[in-house]
Amino acid sequence: MDRRAFTVRAPATTANLGPGFDAFGLALDLWNEVEFSFDVSETTVTQEGYAVPLSASPEENLVLKSFRLLCEENGKTAPSAVRLHLRNRIPPASGLGSSAAAIACGLVAANEAMGIHLPQPELVDPGTRLEGHPDNIAAALIGGLTVGAVGGEGEGTLIVSYPIENWKIAILKPKMTILTEDARNALPKRVELADAVFNLQRIPFLLSALCGGDETTLEFAMRDRLHQPYRLALIPGGREILAAAKKAGAAGCAVSGAGPSLIAFSMQPIEPVLEAMAEACTKTGTEAETFILSPTAKGAAIVADKETK
Repeated sequence: MDRRAFTVRAPATTANLGPGFDAFGLALDLWNEVEFSFDVSETTVTQEGYAVPLSASPEENLVLKSFRLLCEENGKTAPSAVRLHLRNRIPPASGLGSSAAAIACGLVAANEAMGIHLPQPELVDPGTRLEGHPDNIAAALIGGLTVGAVGGEGEGTLIVSYPIENWKIAILKPKMTILTEDARNALPKRVELADAVFNLQRIPFLLSALCGGDETTLEFAMRDRLHQPYRLALIPGGREILAAAKKAGAAGCAVSGAGPSLIAFSMQPIEPVLEAMAEACTKTGTEAETFILSPTAKGAAIVADKETK
């Protein structure tokens, strides 16, 4: 590989999937790409696609932060200057893991270009420290369905990955922004024991349904009491949109990550579900973007030109 210039890509991710708050993540077949060029005299960041706020200091970019963090922790001297060009296909601040994709791109680039060569799962721990939670970053790095937990001192981040059926996934993103910090501030600091038990009881059923393509069980398994009731209050018509998805045949529905994106699963053709979600959103007077996606078993990686999309 020419280490002076290459492209890295990372997938969108949806997190929580109902009851799996801050633990479950699923990689989706929608990709951000970052072109790295090191044969330059100063650090610059440019972008195309969705516009994300660019700091006056390029060093504050999440891609560069994660790149330099991995170099520093593994005794490598990062290049003094780099040119980044971002191809942003994942909507920012949407609950679809755009920040995790950026971090994953930086970690994979440093791991390969700087000769660190850690196994990809070992990149999840530094990614979690930057991201603050393991759900999106684990799925972005490893691909597929992942469950993560932050261990005790010296344990790092623990990850388990699972094969998943080829669900059809409808996503509706209202044209509004919910910052992850604001979505977290909407949550109570303490929860009722009965609500914690409610979520815990659904975790094994969620795994079984997602991995086995079990539509009947998924509706039960994606119910949540810890975060969705509070986050749906931030999304105009959120409850009505999810109800419309279920009425149209969705097997399970949820807030994607911190929102505002809403996500619905089916093993059947998903177009009627997405149409129902869009119609319900229109009734609120809110515009929206829509996507039909599939899970991907692939995580972030350096790609050849023919693989960029």
